[in-house]
Amino acid sequence: ADKIPENFRIIKIGSYIRHDKIINVGRVPEEFYHLYFNCSDFYITVSIEEGFNRPIIESMGSGIPVIAPDTPLYRDLLADAGIYFNPSLNADDIVELINSIDEEQRLLFSEKVLLRADFFSEDVLINKYINIYKAVLDNCL
Repeated sequence: ADKIPENFRIIKIGSYIRHDKIINVGRVPEEFYHLYFNCSDFYITVSIEEGFNRPIIESMGSGIPVIAPDTPLYRDLLADAGIYFNPSLNADDIVELINSIDEEQRLLFSEKVLLRADFFSEDVLINKYINIYKAVLDNCL
């Protein structure tokens, strides 16, 4: 990713990537994710094999726009609040995508992810489970 602009720094959680613009922090306990989200402009995931991605939900709750591969999983998770890219793109293409997003667009996606995060709030999920259990019990009785 030689096209990373001078003012960009990428904080990489997890496996190490060697690059002068990447700050590798290794494994981070989940309770500290919010510290990284609060100083970030975007949350980027490139995984196409991930299951339910809790860090994405946490970044959404922090109002951090999410950039993710255009796959059914992320479409279900993010809906219209996601910024999507073709999974076959390379790192330079993703950097170009980031550069194409102006501050007004970033703020719009920040608002969208906050609204979408409400869909996964504890109260909403509890009510969904209660309704599922009620429906199952109604069908059994």
